[in-house]
Amino acid sequence: MLIKWIVCEVRSEQRAAFAAAQTAWSALHGAPGFRGQLGGWDAQGRACIAGLWTDASAYRHFMEHLHDAVTDRNAQEGTYTRSSVALLGAVMDIGPGLCAGPGVLRVADCQVPPSRQAPFTTAQQTIWNPGMGDAPGMLGGVFARGGDRFLVLSRWAGAVQHTRYRTERFPPLRARARPGDDISSITGHVVEIVPSWIVPA
Repeated sequence: MLIKWIVCEVRSEQRAAFAAAQTAWSALHGAPGFRGQLGGWDAQGRACIAGLWTDASAYRHFMEHLHDAVTDRNAQEGTYTRSSVALLGAVMDIGPGLCAGPGVLRVADCQVPPSRQAPFTTAQQTIWNPGMGDAPGMLGGVFARGGDRFLVLSRWAGAVQHTRYRTERFPPLRARARPGDDISSITGHVVEIVPSWIVPA
């Protein structure tokens, strides 16, 4: 699976316009190889969107044949000051895997030097995935990689369940995994998913 991760800096006076324009991406529904999209606002007011595709070929087909028609229609580009887009390949599922739906999306965006990528991936598989996968309220996730950049995306039933995980389970898992040994930088997002931004496969 291919993950498209988008973060947009949106001016406060343009939040409503951005959100309205985002609903036009419902046109993705039924596109060949499309597996869902979800997104919302993080605590810093950034718009964060995760798109899911079966593979790079399906995504290229979308970009070549559908993307411009949607952007021409929704006039979203003028509502944000800056955006970043990353494409990463799924390495492994967390629990049942990530799918589009309501709740809270937690994203850890990590830079990992080449010499530490093997132990970082092993820790994800053997420590984080089991510890996170059976946490109450955890609905599924994915661990993805693009070069030296790794994303850990997990969807939670709500903020209460995610906060309980962070306070009760996260500290002992972090002590075992020792992520500071592997990660050169990390950016975190806790995204309140906007229901109208969800696009099913």
